[in-house]
Amino acid sequence: PGDNNVNIVYLWFDDLGIGDVSFMGGDIPTPVLDALASRDVIKLNFHYTESLCTASRSSLMTGRYAWKSGINELAAFCSNLGFDAWLKLYPEILDNEMGYNNFIAGKWHIGYSSQSQLPFN
Repeated sequence: PGDNNVNIVYLWFDDLGIGDVSFMGGDIPTPVLDALASRDVIKLNFHYTESLCTASRSSLMTGRYAWKSGINELAAFCSNLGFDAWLKLYPEILDNEMGYNNFIAGKWHIGYSSQSQLPFN
């Protein structure tokens, strides 16, 4: 990115409550997150969207509530559920408009019904 851009790292966990991790007093040991939290690197704003992985990812990738992007249920390989082609996703904005390099790892689970919905497009 440009000289004025900061690094952005999203860590996205399905089905993990904020009270589960050790830096928030939970029982799940998270030593790396604990170290980041002790240095005030972790910024939590407690905005939660949906309880389903598909809907949560939809909100993360679009910045919209899942019901506004039409993806508010589980997107399976056999469903027609997926993003509309006109929607801009965060990686597109970060890359094309702000000059960032992007990387994503993990399951996609937010649309398979057409080539335009797959993450390599």
